[in-house]
Amino acid sequence: MEEGRLQKERAVLVVGFLYGDEGDYLRACKLLAGDWGKPAVESDAVAFDSTDYYRPEMGEDLNRRICAFSVPIKPHQLKDFKETAKQVEATLSERGRRRINIDPGYLTPDKLVLATHKVYSFSVALSEDFSAVLELVHRSGSFQPLPWTYPDYRQMVKFFNGLRKRFFPGRVRKGGGKV
Repeated sequence: MEEGRLQKERAVLVVGFLYGDEGDYLRACKLLAGDWGKPAVESDAVAFDSTDYYRPEMGEDLNRRICAFSVPIKPHQLKDFKETAKQVEATLSERGRRRINIDPGYLTPDKLVLATHKVYSFSVALSEDFSAVLELVHRSGSFQPLPWTYPDYRQMVKFFNGLRKRFFPGRVRKGGGKV
């Protein structure tokens, strides 16, 4: 049987890390390296101050960092990446509280999709435990946020455009014209 079109879609593993201590980020990267390799591209750490949601569990002064990994993945593998991330979060936890939040996703020339354990009206189930959320779409030469896109991801559109340029150079639509 021929491989389906969706199975052929090439994607880049993109991971959002949220943490208070740089050491936790480095430990998480080390633990993930066996499965995912080392990040090919890392954003700068930026202050995460768009919500208080994580403060009771993870504390004050949180940072967001986005990493992209160079090994191509298939979008249907996203659930597996989220399961691995959850295991690393648990390994680094102290007294039942996470010290790092790891949200894997994938980037294609057309979109950024993130895995989450949250359920929203705009999320799609991946398994009993995880769902996927479309965060950015590529239109008119740039990624565009959607009404529900997280504020920190909205602020990083330029970074995601750079990833697209790096990992999908010269991407062209079948009908002509660059995507």
